[in-house]
Amino acid sequence: MDQAELPLQNKEELSPTETMDPSLSHVTLLLVSGKRATFHFPSTSTIIELKHHVLDNWPEDWATDKPNSVYGLKFVHLGKFLEENLTLKEAKIPEGQQTVIHLKHQKGRSIRWF
Repeated sequence: MDQAELPLQNKEELSPTETMDPSLSHVTLLLVSGKRATFHFPSTSTIIELKHHVLDNWPEDWATDKPNSVYGLKFVHLGKFLEENLTLKEAKIPEGQQTVIHLKHQKGRSIRWF
């Protein structure tokens, strides 16, 4: 998927009374510090596409935590690191509802780490 096709982030979480787009996966990224941001993606998006989008649209209030590359980002869902080649659907991130994914990051990391 082309980076331009990915929806922009919505920093605020949707309230329970707001309707979520049932065709998108609503991903809330949670840092260890407790900071969070919500992004909306098609379920066909891969984890590496999400990483690129998140890095390119890094929330302003996370500025001091920004890594140099996508290799400084790791997504953890239900206790497992999400592999970069998986789509959201393959990673069992549902459409039409909000899912919290923990974001582990290392500032300054520019090469792959495991």
